[in-house]
Amino acid sequence: MKLKPLALALLLAASAACSSLGSASAGASPVPALVQASRAVHDELGVALRASIAADPAFSQLARDQALKLVDDWRLAIEAAERYLGGAVAPLPLDEAAAADGVVR
Repeated sequence: MKLKPLALALLLAASAACSSLGSASAGASPVPALVQASRAVHDELGVALRASIAADPAFSQLARDQALKLVDDWRLAIEAAERYLGGAVAPLPLDEAAAADGVVR
């Protein structure tokens, strides 16, 4: 299976985001911010990634199904984390998000 570089990068980013959802540290938990960030990335790229995978002739049917399942599993992991956290993942306005994570946007 030969993936386009963008599709491979997006799949790796999705995988990394999903695997980091369960991490926590002493003190304030970074999990709500990770879930929020993963949701934002998925909402921005998920549809385009699915369309790219579905249209790519380089995928065998099995590879296409597996790649689409990975995107679906990414969404399901985010939804499960959001349910688990309850209301702790409400979107922040940009100025509050910058103040919360210390990143100047």
